Amino acid sequence: MITTSATQCSLDDTWYPDTGATNHFTNDLSNLMIKTPYIGSKKVVVGNGNFLSIHNTGNFKLKNPSNNISFTLNKLLHVPDITKNILSVAKFAKENSCFFEFYSTNYFVKSQGSRKLLLQGKLKDGLYAFENLQIVHSNNDFPISALYSSTTSISLQIWHSRLGQQNCQACLKTV
Repeated sequence: MITTSATQCSLDDTWYPDTGATNHFTNDLSNLMIKTPYIGSKKVVVGNGNFLSIHNTGNFKLKNPSNNISFTLNKLLHVPDITKNILSVAKFAKENSCFFEFYSTNYFVKSQGSRKLLLQGKLKDGLYAFENLQIVHSNNDFPISALYSSTTSISLQIWHSRLGQQNCQACLKTV
């Protein structure tokens, strides 16, 4: 089961960090740079107890336009019925080597190593929000390893065939 503590509200393009979320979520398929149809059976459980279907997964990158710092996020879940773009604080911190400092009306995201300020946000309608983040839609700005990561195992024989190598057994004997 995947959870988020965000409540249902009107649709917007703002990204909301959520300490109760176990994954990143969006309702907008165009936010995913690399899309893969979701074939699992897990559902997203929202704060009111409803179960929402996951339609796609993918990777994406967000950029802070004020300092040009980009953040790569993996395994964004496309959930068409969710009304907010949700960032899992735990996943975001781990994937970007940073930490969050929350205060009563605002918050800061800082580099874990240098403690440099990377992002800041404020309360919006009672929720902490990143209002100025931009989605990066160019694959040129995305690590090449993310383009070919897969949750399924591909056999050595298939890779040899894809790479134009004729005999897998002969290659293994020469190693």
